Amino acid sequence: MSDRSDAHDYFAEYHSAVEAYERELKRAFGFAFLPELDQQGAEALPGSELRRAYEMMVEARRARDERHPPGTWMG
Repeated sequence: MSDRSDAHDYFAEYHSAVEAYERELKRAFGFAFLPELDQQGAEALPGSELRRAYEMMVEARRARDERHPPGTWMG
């Protein structure tokens, strides 16, 4: 059985790698890969690319939920 500090180091390293990957995606593609629950676009200036992308994401989520109400699908 491994030491608890080993497990902690593993998860800390994994978390750091995920954060680094997210930073790389944002650097390379801008806000195209924002997580669904990210609210950065809600505060963006009206008419900005970030605001338009956020509004499209909200509309897509609404349309998805109309087709498949939450709790009626697995995933």
